[in-house]
Amino acid sequence: MNKSIFETDEIRKLAVKNFGKFAKVIKQLIIDKNIKFDLIVGGGDSGLGMVKFVELIYQELGLPVPKAITIPIVRFKDPKVYWAGSDEFYFDNSVLLPYVKDQLENVQKIENILFVDDEISIKGSTFLTCLKLITEALGQEVIYPLNCYIVSEDFEYKAKSFDPNIKINFYPFSKGTADIYSVISYIIPWEIEKQIQEKLSEEQLNSKRRLNLLLGLPAKERINDKGEFVYKYRDLANKKIENFKELQGQFLAYLKQLIRDNLKV
Repeated sequence: MNKSIFETDEIRKLAVKNFGKFAKVIKQLIIDKNIKFDLIVGGGDSGLGMVKFVELIYQELGLPVPKAITIPIVRFKDPKVYWAGSDEFYFDNSVLLPYVKDQLENVQKIENILFVDDEISIKGSTFLTCLKLITEALGQEVIYPLNCYIVSEDFEYKAKSFDPNIKINFYPFSKGTADIYSVISYIIPWEIEKQIQEKLSEEQLNSKRRLNLLLGLPAKERINDKGEFVYKYRDLANKKIENFKELQGQFLAYLKQLIRDNLKV
């Protein structure tokens, strides 16, 4: 693993650069291409933050924010496994179908879906799992052909739709770099991040969870053999970091300024 980039401020510079590219792609889809998204989707810890980014972009553009759903996807059966080429190692997330149905209870018709993630690899497993859960949960509320737009960093994504009536449109905001993952989650300025790391260790909070924590979002954990979103780290931060709410406000203002700078709103 190329550790040198994580030992300098270069990872944050790259994160800011990628965030700008991400914001511009989202604007391209909703403004230039005038796509009316019915649903914004994200999976797991990374999806939580990316969906929030999209919501902030809509708000800065003065547009109503579409319905959004984040799904606590578990990738592998064994929590110690971080990558696997064979499907036999992947977790069966069909147990989340009741959760997805509940989240989409009041949704009418779905024609255009926006799926966002920090990165997507060859199999596109998180995306395809979310898509299957959503189409099964909605049933006849789906309008075919269904248009799915993926915006993510590209780690050689090559997966195809499991249904010929579902069209997948891939808009990568950046090309992935080997052994440097979840780049956009390192967007937190060091003067904010260091105050969190002084109280909560990397073992407690990785880069994705620190990001979500500052955005007021939960964290995904595996509970009762399925993924769930929990707020225990937020409660821990409020207890251990006296100025935590101030840090959240500073970070949100920082993100909004980045969006303005990149979109020229």
